Amino acid sequence: MTAALLLISAGDQAWWAGDRRAAAESWRAALEAAGTTAPDRAAEAMARMRLLHVQGNYAPVWHGPLLERALAACPAEEPWCGIAAADRHLWLPAFTGADPSQVAGLLEKSPLEGPASARRAWAAADPSLLHGELDGMGEGIRTHGARAVDPGTWVLGIGLSAAPGAGVGAAGRFTHPDLFYGRHLLQLQGGGDSRGGWLASGSLLAWTGGARPLVAVGGGRQVQNYYSAAGDLTIFPLASGWGMLGAQVSGQAGGGRGQLLIAGQYRAEAIQDRRWQSGGLWLRGAWVAGAGRAEATAEAGLIREGEGGAGPYGGGTLAWIGGPEAAGGRLLLRPAAEVMAGAPFFRSPSGGGARLLRGLPVGRWRAEGPIPALASAQIEYRHGLIGPLRGQVFADTAWIDGPHATIGAGVALELPPLPYNTTRLEFGYGVGPQEAGVWGLVLAWGEAF
Repeated sequence: MTAALLLISAGDQAWWAGDRRAAAESWRAALEAAGTTAPDRAAEAMARMRLLHVQGNYAPVWHGPLLERALAACPAEEPWCGIAAADRHLWLPAFTGADPSQVAGLLEKSPLEGPASARRAWAAADPSLLHGELDGMGEGIRTHGARAVDPGTWVLGIGLSAAPGAGVGAAGRFTHPDLFYGRHLLQLQGGGDSRGGWLASGSLLAWTGGARPLVAVGGGRQVQNYYSAAGDLTIFPLASGWGMLGAQVSGQAGGGRGQLLIAGQYRAEAIQDRRWQSGGLWLRGAWVAGAGRAEATAEAGLIREGEGGAGPYGGGTLAWIGGPEAAGGRLLLRPAAEVMAGAPFFRSPSGGGARLLRGLPVGRWRAEGPIPALASAQIEYRHGLIGPLRGQVFADTAWIDGPHATIGAGVALELPPLPYNTTRLEFGYGVGPQEAGVWGLVLAWGEAF
């Protein structure tokens, strides 16, 4: 290996270990060490496709053209150029033409047995394919498994939103997954809409090597819709502020990995002359195994309206998200249940807007009764169209004091780094017994689920 290729190998091993700082430093050093020989052209291409993952959402603009130029200057007969061509299918997003299923064919006759076996193992998610003298990627896969930890990259994004009954809005979001290269997760978000609503929030999930402390604060103003059983509409401004302090733990078992966040929270809310204060325990859990992800949240505590006495409140959500590859796309399902008892009416589970019962007005159906609850099932088929443009068709169903359903279709723009930078435009049409013929357009930043 040349000096540049050795630095690529060292960076790969650090990346699989979850050390973004060491990986980024090695890959940048590989660019500086790369000369004009064929192996160094391969090293330059490999470094640039990796730096796309660590240098923010401007990185594709800077590295993309130079990456393609380095690959074009890399002779096909050079073994390391074959490795770089295979890496392109593993490191780049699908809309660039990357296809991991091509890796085995590209490297079938490669004389670099160890590095070639690492790429085949990654593409097939099968570490048993490793053999020969391994490079850093192979060592990383052997030690940590066929999927890198991938702490991600910082993202500064601006997105638009619109939905029936919600006006038009815009939001900005800054996410940094390892602040100061310390694996501290910083998230900042702010935005507003044409109805006079606004929101600002921030959180820091610190890295300590064990349980991760969390501190989060936020506040804002929303203009919400409330529909009576007869369909009458009331519009009210809701002001709120909240804070949270807790810790997150993570672990792996049985082929899956999970997270659990436990925190205490305080919330203050107001509608004109009505005031609520609440405090209690908040939990969030997630478990990822295979092609599915289970998610759950729960909260419980005491709530007080005005100067009156405090009473208990509690609730939570439970959902599963996953589905198979199908006909060149992916079929996704999301069955879910949600309940919230003892809280103000505007915190009751509801449907309508950009995520559930898409196309109906925001909050069109809101669970009521002593224990407000809903059950829902969503199905969506996503398929690539041209470049980063994706198409999807969907059906949303929910039981909210009765059955409701919408169907629809739309397009989404998926820009790197995924999944942070997806914008979708969808048309939803009501087909339930009480919303047949109702339709709406949704513009949203981020996936529905």
